[in-house]
Amino acid sequence: MFCAGVRESFSNINHYVYWVFVGNSELISEEF
Repeated sequence: MFCAGVRESFSNINHYVYWVFVGNSELISEEF
């Protein structure tokens, strides 16, 4: 139970980080 919760939350964090990088990649490419 605990491991499953940690794994699920970790995958959510990875998804959020990936979304942030993909969403900001266009802004970063425009700035640099």
